[in-house]
Amino acid sequence: RSVAMAMAAPAPTGCIEQVVHEAVAPIAKMERTWPLPKLEAHLCKYLRSAAKNLDTENRTWPELVNDYCDNVFCVLLQALNDRPWLNEADFLLCIDAGVRETFPADLVAEIPEQELQQTVMRAHDRSYEEQRYIVMLWEIMGQIITDPRSKKKVHDAFEVGRREAVARMYWCFENDEEPLNLEGFVMQWVTSIVSHLSSDGVSKPDHVLSADEATQLLHMLVNGGTLPVPLVAPIGPPPQNWQVVDEAVSTCYGPFCNGSGRKRKNAWKGNQTPSAFGGGGGWPSAAVAATPAPVAKGSVRATDRGAYAGAEAMAKKQRLGGGGEGAAQDDGKEEAEALEAAAAAEAVDEEGAAASEDEKKPRRHPKCASGEECLGSPDDGLMQQTFLGTYGDLFCMSCWDMLKGADPSLEGEPCKWGRR
Repeated sequence: RSVAMAMAAPAPTGCIEQVVHEAVAPIAKMERTWPLPKLEAHLCKYLRSAAKNLDTENRTWPELVNDYCDNVFCVLLQALNDRPWLNEADFLLCIDAGVRETFPADLVAEIPEQELQQTVMRAHDRSYEEQRYIVMLWEIMGQIITDPRSKKKVHDAFEVGRREAVARMYWCFENDEEPLNLEGFVMQWVTSIVSHLSSDGVSKPDHVLSADEATQLLHMLVNGGTLPVPLVAPIGPPPQNWQVVDEAVSTCYGPFCNGSGRKRKNAWKGNQTPSAFGGGGGWPSAAVAATPAPVAKGSVRATDRGAYAGAEAMAKKQRLGGGGEGAAQDDGKEEAEALEAAAAAEAVDEEGAAASEDEKKPRRHPKCASGEECLGSPDDGLMQQTFLGTYGDLFCMSCWDMLKGADPSLEGEPCKWGRR
């Protein structure tokens, strides 16, 4: 493809029409919706309008090319996503011609030819897959997720999750690390999805999307061809309903819920069976969580108990009804009863609190992303997860040690002042 690009460069002004005509020729017989001149005219329009509003002053050369590709494919795939020839067409030379014609001439002249071709090729491949995935995700998700409140969060988690997994794949290629295979990509993908579904540190992923729903959605996406082409091309696509998807979801959801997606009591407690893809449905057996702290006898605040008791007494008065002088004469008596009930409830709570003061002390770190399942205490230090130079969730040291033991590839930095 680099040779083909070299043969097409440099592209003179107005060559977009010629390159588009050549790109459409192989799939012309499959286009049954528009006449070919109309199709070519729309493609040329997409390529030229995509350069509008690009921030050429503040964005770097690779960023500009990636922004341009995103603009092209966002419109192209939404307009033509029903075409049977879409995966057969090659738009690489169209993108190359669009960049050369619509970008500032002095900017293009400064870029060495090899660098220009490599940047365009990388941006084309990434953007096409990413934008195609976004369109497919929205269509498939509508078949499974009906709650509009959950749909946005699920969409964002699946979109960002795949983007992070693709970034990890390319990072391994470029840094001579052991490259991700298909199984490793799926595991990274699902891990990122679950992380973003619970990114607020309070929600659990199964409160937004059950494990069964996540598995069904991922199977439909994988069967639809959303795995990265560089990983699929050498060995071909995986089988339908690939078992690796089920195992990855089981592993990542394991600490939060059982297989049906319902919340599991004491999800972090007890030994777990280790497996490469979490066959035991949880973390390795070395990661044994502490027993949750018992609920203190006076765990409901005394002021709340007093208010409830007082309100109950006043509600009793309203249920009994009454009016006139008799009701007015009883106001003081019933108000006194309400205050007495509140005082009695407060006395009971104070007695229980004195007997179990140690039990009432918080056993979790308030900033730990594990939320209610936090293993540490407010005295623990904090670690912030890092990935490709970006900062992620905060974890107390107790939870971080457990997570690191389960996944040694996790990276993080000590964090003293809270989330960056």
